[in-house]
Amino acid sequence: MEKANSSVPKPRKTSVLSNYEISVSIAFKRDCEVFLVEFAKQKTLSYAKFANIWQLKNMSYIFADQTYVSLLKTLCEECFAILTQCIIHQKNVYMKIGALYLLYGLYYKQPIEGMVKIRVSYDEYTIIKDLMDEMAKEKYMEPLFIFAKLKADVAFNYVGCSMPRSIRFIKNTKKAFTAHTLNANFGENPLSKFEGILQDESVVKLQDTCKRYEMALKKNSSIYPNIDQFKSTIMDDLNAAHKKLFSEDHSTPSEQIETDLKILNSRQEIKLRALKSENATYRGAKQVLTAIDLE
Repeated sequence: MEKANSSVPKPRKTSVLSNYEISVSIAFKRDCEVFLVEFAKQKTLSYAKFANIWQLKNMSYIFADQTYVSLLKTLCEECFAILTQCIIHQKNVYMKIGALYLLYGLYYKQPIEGMVKIRVSYDEYTIIKDLMDEMAKEKYMEPLFIFAKLKADVAFNYVGCSMPRSIRFIKNTKKAFTAHTLNANFGENPLSKFEGILQDESVVKLQDTCKRYEMALKKNSSIYPNIDQFKSTIMDDLNAAHKKLFSEDHSTPSEQIETDLKILNSRQEIKLRALKSENATYRGAKQVLTAIDLE
């Protein structure tokens, strides 16, 4: 019996934690981009506007369905690191403050006993402090309150470098963060790029190629009777997918969020009117007929 060839390299084992970090980083960056682009469109630093978008995007569920505490801790670390880098590197002030608000919201929403701290190096803290000085100069009080609240609750862990130095972090799985990681184009709904695909030059050429190929098959079938004639369904599938996606709702993401905000505001107004009403009878005050009363 021959021995197995020892020169054949064994497949490299990747840790569950490493794969999880990569998946979390990609997923949260996408959610973060969409959220911050929508907040930046509001052209305001109002925390109330931020809270409306937070509710519409269901950001409270970001920690849902996490089975293991260790993975939940990793999720918190990744989210905090991405948002911190966004505050540091973004050029758009609305995205900077939006990232600060997100950092604040997620920090207090983390469902961990012994909360995960936000790692900031000296250089990073200096940049954040300069941003807060600018907010104070312009008299924007809400970002200042958020930052002061985080500091008062000891949310920051002041470190020598933002990335931990241990075996687990020797190979950085995250791509370098640049100022252009989050921008309006990157944060657009991917479906918006697909909407005009039928008019794209490459798709028009594909349609023409399919037609010419079908004609050539018919022409050669008389010479070669055994040739397999078939019609390509590529364009039919593409048209069907396009019709399914865009035949019902043509609203853009920005139009949709404006509609959702109007609905949310109207619901809040109804709730306030109900609370102010002095003549309304609520469930707790109603007399309910029970079986004892019938005896």
